[in-house]
Amino acid sequence: LAPTETGRRWCEETNFEGIAFIEMHDVYQYVIVFHWSMAQLMLVGGEIDVHNSFERIFTVFIQIVGMIAGSTLVSFLSAKMVEWQMAMRESKKSGRMLRQFLRENNVMRFAVRIQQQVVERQTQMHRLVEDEVPALRLLSNSLLQELRYEMYRPTFSQHPLFRVWMRTDRKMVLHLCNESLDVVMHRAQDHLFHAGYRAEDMYFLVTGTLGYTQDSDFFNCEVITEQVDSNHWLCEAALWVEWTHVGNAEAETDCQVLRVSAEGVVRAVEGHRFVRDMTVDYCRQFHKRLQNAQPPIAEWPTDLRVPFTDFGDIVSSMEPSIRVRLGLQALDEWESVNNPLWTWRAGRRRGSTADQGSPTDKLRAEIMNGKSNVVLSADGQLERLTYVVALRIERPDGCFLAQLWKSEGNGKDVELKPCCRLPGGK
Repeated sequence: LAPTETGRRWCEETNFEGIAFIEMHDVYQYVIVFHWSMAQLMLVGGEIDVHNSFERIFTVFIQIVGMIAGSTLVSFLSAKMVEWQMAMRESKKSGRMLRQFLRENNVMRFAVRIQQQVVERQTQMHRLVEDEVPALRLLSNSLLQELRYEMYRPTFSQHPLFRVWMRTDRKMVLHLCNESLDVVMHRAQDHLFHAGYRAEDMYFLVTGTLGYTQDSDFFNCEVITEQVDSNHWLCEAALWVEWTHVGNAEAETDCQVLRVSAEGVVRAVEGHRFVRDMTVDYCRQFHKRLQNAQPPIAEWPTDLRVPFTDFGDIVSSMEPSIRVRLGLQALDEWESVNNPLWTWRAGRRRGSTADQGSPTDKLRAEIMNGKSNVVLSADGQLERLTYVVALRIERPDGCFLAQLWKSEGNGKDVELKPCCRLPGGK
């Protein structure tokens, strides 16, 4: 029990129906004390009287706390009520102006659909974009570049060429994030682009789902509808050629889209010689494949894909010096991740003949000699590219040389198996 200078305590003096508080059941004692605490916080009277200085000081302290807590609660509720009233007033005002606009322009037959969509979107929450956060304007340019790089890196690193840029020159990619990348939000039923319009940007789908419908008027083909999920890109051709959209992309759910400006990419790569030469060569090879992408050789190109433009196929057709550097770069990165001691031993091992027979060194020699190459996949796996030459030897009458069977086994156990292929080699 707390000390007392009067010899009296409330728990000994207070009686409830002739029974002293200290002699009551523990649960009932707790309920009485809880009732007294709430009474002090609400600044109302209670059934318990103080009988010494310590109890009086404690009661005054609890009343002060109750006054502060009560006034804070009232202020909070008042502010929320005012905020709610202002939001409701603004919502009613916007709805009234919308109805007036529709009435003045004689489009009331669309009024129900338009008002329903407006109400739905007003109640939906959406992810914030950079322009909606005023505090970000206070950041320095360098720190803002770092922030954008960290935000955009997981998305644009899905594309092999962007990963090569990141490995080759991080400063260039920082400049790219600052000058040519931005995030836009699209609600369900919004269109990302329409068929027939010139494409000026490439798109990465960060979150959400898009529906893409190819326009049959361009290639005189059937209408094809596809679903595009997150971590996929669209309209890469807009970066390398003057591309016109051949389909419509509509958001099926709320989508966050990373937009890459073609003009911004050109400005960003100009400052690094190897990145510029590699990108120009990539662009040249992409353009060649786009020109050849037509039946019967391949399907028509769309905003989602262009035949024969897989990154490995394009690298295989690049200039030898660029191809070798990209292959060695990919091999070095793979080794540094999969073998922690490689970075320390790399220089010594390459300069000696003790370890020239390892698979890695053989692969490195093949890359240097132009016999094969390697690229890194999106999940960091090494993919080996081997160059194969196939010969089509044809007679004037149209017949051509091909292997139809191959033999397996020796002596009497020889077995013929079908095998249809053209002559050639690595």
